Amino acid sequence: MPLHNASRILFVNGGLDPVRSFSPRATLSPRSDADLEVVNVVGMAHTYDTFPAFSGDSGEVTAARATILSAVSRWVVP
Repeated sequence: MPLHNASRILFVNGGLDPVRSFSPRATLSPRSDADLEVVNVVGMAHTYDTFPAFSGDSGEVTAARATILSAVSRWVVP
């Protein structure tokens, strides 16, 4: 996957995600001006982080959602 000019990319990997082997597992820093982060979530399945939060969510899923929100907020809200 070429990342020549990519920036502000967040890879979210679920431990139960069948396609996780195709995603980076560690944060990438190919350029100093790029913001490429990886979030690995134990017990989460593919796209689960996009569902609304509910009281039965694990601590890992809740923390992942907070990390995602933090990254997107840094990138979108100056």
